[in-house]
Amino acid sequence: MVIYSLDRFTRDPNHGVIITQELEKHSVKLEAVTEDVDNTELGNLITYIKGFAAKLDAERRREATLRGRKATARGGRMAGGFHITYGYDYVRVIKGEREARRVINETEAKWVRNMYSWLVNEGLSTNQILFRLRAYNAPTKSGNIWNRRSVQAILTNPAYTGKTYAFTRAPRPTSSTPAISR
Repeated sequence: MVIYSLDRFTRDPNHGVIITQELEKHSVKLEAVTEDVDNTELGNLITYIKGFAAKLDAERRREATLRGRKATARGGRMAGGFHITYGYDYVRVIKGEREARRVINETEAKWVRNMYSWLVNEGLSTNQILFRLRAYNAPTKSGNIWNRRSVQAILTNPAYTGKTYAFTRAPRPTSSTPAISR
């Protein structure tokens, strides 16, 4: 079995030990592109330590990324993938800078308003709304055809009520929330 490097083999040194034992049990030789694999006891210890260091490094990066995303959200800016919302575009405030904001995309927003109107005023089901969007050739964000899951996601997304949640789960709809038929 050929891997790029031992620290990319697994992020958990305990898993590395188990996998290595299984490979040895089945007479599979482990080779790394960037370094020699030493199967002695000392080599196994060094590999374990490298794996542990890789695990700590991954945790440190994950924590730093989360701190940065939270700081971005506290600053009132969009963090993570929240900017991919049908009916809105995500535009940079200053060209080349990371700071950006969500602005209404009028073409898409018209279709969002139609979906809510069809749901509330006409009582259409998600499937009926889906077929109407397809019949009118309404554009999607990705350029693909509309699917039921996308329609459902739009109709239940609190962003359309002016709320955006970061680093938490949005409250679940209550019994007073209009039901969306499946």
